[in-house]
Amino acid sequence: MKKITLILMIVLAISACQKKGNVDKPVTNDNPDQKILDTACITLKEYDTITNIDRKIKWLKEKGDRVCKKTLEQAVLDVHQVKGGILDKKGTYDISWAKLKGIIKDHGYDSYLRVATNMEKEKIDSLHMVPEYKEKSYCFSTALIRSLAKKHAKGNNNAKFQFSLAKLNDKSKRSMETVVVIQVNGAPYYYDYSTEPPFISIDNKPL
Repeated sequence: MKKITLILMIVLAISACQKKGNVDKPVTNDNPDQKILDTACITLKEYDTITNIDRKIKWLKEKGDRVCKKTLEQAVLDVHQVKGGILDKKGTYDISWAKLKGIIKDHGYDSYLRVATNMEKEKIDSLHMVPEYKEKSYCFSTALIRSLAKKHAKGNNNAKFQFSLAKLNDKSKRSMETVVVIQVNGAPYYYDYSTEPPFISIDNKPL
């Protein structure tokens, strides 16, 4: 009887130790792709209600990178497509998608791609990143650049991005102003994102 009691005590002790060792531990997710899925993306509904451009810039800086990818891609392409054609195209600056990727790196709405121009010589000098969107300067969001690459470069690192000075072919008073347009890999689509495009609200410029 004593032996049976001893055996039972040993079995209970072993069982208790096993339960203690099997206490659930917090699960750590080290998969970056899964982390993205775990974070709910947002829409542009709140952004669209904002009417002040400075507040729009602030919103994009704080929340722009959380916007659902497909929503953002469609929005930037729709907003920045030139719908009336262009005139007087000149000063074209060519760059491959591979080199452009090296400039924009992993930036989101924390920085913008600045197109440096020389208006006296009517040409584009260079492309570089700046930490803030500035009005009356030629700035493009990296969201627009990446969306253009996805639509037209289609994974081709040698795809050509062309940044050009031009005027918009429309009847508005803005048509006389010089803007910057982008053509990608010879596709017949131009995207304006510089002064105040007549086909979109000025308040959408930072998108």
